[in-house]
Order: sequence, then C-alpha cells, then structure tokens
Amino acid sequence: MTVKNITRTVKPSDSTQK
Repeated sequence: MTVKNITRTVKPSDSTQK
C-alpha cells in the first residue's frame, strides 16, 4: 500500500509499466 501509493504519486505511467 505504501510502495504502490508512492509510485502512483510519482508517475501514474510508472504504475502501469511496473
């Protein structure tokens, strides 16, 4: 929940690629 939240806040595209 924390790592995903950080990635989403940094860049929404990152979440899709990760």
